[in-house]
Amino acid sequence: MKDRFPAVAMKIPLGKERAECERLVMRFLSNLAWVEGAGFLVDGVGGGSLPNPMGRKKETGFAICDEFDLSYFPEPTSEKALLALALMREGRGLNHPGYSFLSFYRVLEVALGKGKKTQIAWINDQIARGLHYPAAGVLDELRKQGVADLGAHLYESGRCAMAHAAEGPIIDPDNPADARRLWSELPLC
Repeated sequence: MKDRFPAVAMKIPLGKERAECERLVMRFLSNLAWVEGAGFLVDGVGGGSLPNPMGRKKETGFAICDEFDLSYFPEPTSEKALLALALMREGRGLNHPGYSFLSFYRVLEVALGKGKKTQIAWINDQIARGLHYPAAGVLDELRKQGVADLGAHLYESGRCAMAHAAEGPIIDPDNPADARRLWSELPLC
């Protein structure tokens, strides 16, 4: 629909609370984001007897998908895996490279714990296994710039620079070069 935002509707089964159903819809969106390799941000949650997507006043900026391939729809059961999927969905949907970058590090913290050395080692191990386009091109460009330890670079100049402002490196929101660098390195996440 051109005059409505994309929407997901669910009929609440007897005995289920609305909050529980809203959480199930969000989990569905996180799984769908994984399958589609996309991010989905939720602008609002409604309710009532009939589904009624929110209106929009735009003729462009949307995509139509005739069908979803749900043949590989993950069914994680652990709370950690469900949280990681939700953080991935959120990170992919954000339009700010710094916060998107930070969301992906939150996924690493869920999977690996908070240890700096562990996260850097995991990143370097994944890079050693080989990367595909577009991440491989980003890696080549960073190596040309003299970045030897990619895990440490991403941790310090991406995660820490975005999360902290007391000491360098710091991501400056008024510096377009910082945003461009983060956008260019985002495929590595």
